[in-house]
Amino acid sequence: MAAKTLIINLNLALDKTVYVPCLRPHETYRLGPGVITLPGGKGVNMARALRSAGGSPVVAGFVAGHMGSLISSALRETGLKSMLFSHGGGESRLCFTLATAGGEAYNFNEEGAPVPLSAQRAFLSSAEKAARGTALSAVCGRRVRGLAKS
Repeated sequence: MAAKTLIINLNLALDKTVYVPCLRPHETYRLGPGVITLPGGKGVNMARALRSAGGSPVVAGFVAGHMGSLISSALRETGLKSMLFSHGGGESRLCFTLATAGGEAYNFNEEGAPVPLSAQRAFLSSAEKAARGTALSAVCGRRVRGLAKS
């Protein structure tokens, strides 16, 4: 059995990627079944890689609002274990990538909601306990808005 890895990804997202043959000003693009929607964030990407190599990653972070519920469901659907803390501080972020046949990519990333201090304290307490039983812990991605410095 693989040792557990705790991956702290504070600023989780729902990633959407679409492909269009080319991008022209003032055009309307109808997006079909080729839209890829996955839970995202640098830590989630790391967790996918670790799992494909036989690891047992657990993603820990904050989610908020309807988008947070979608992220939580998407993590379950992809089979990634998680330790998520929901807070009432707004909405988790959406990151949107548009790729063209010419190899161009356009990224549109929301900032994400500030995390209330009470949620930060609860997360730190639980993450500290969870880290004790792991072979490896990693902190990945950007710092979430509103994070206390100490």
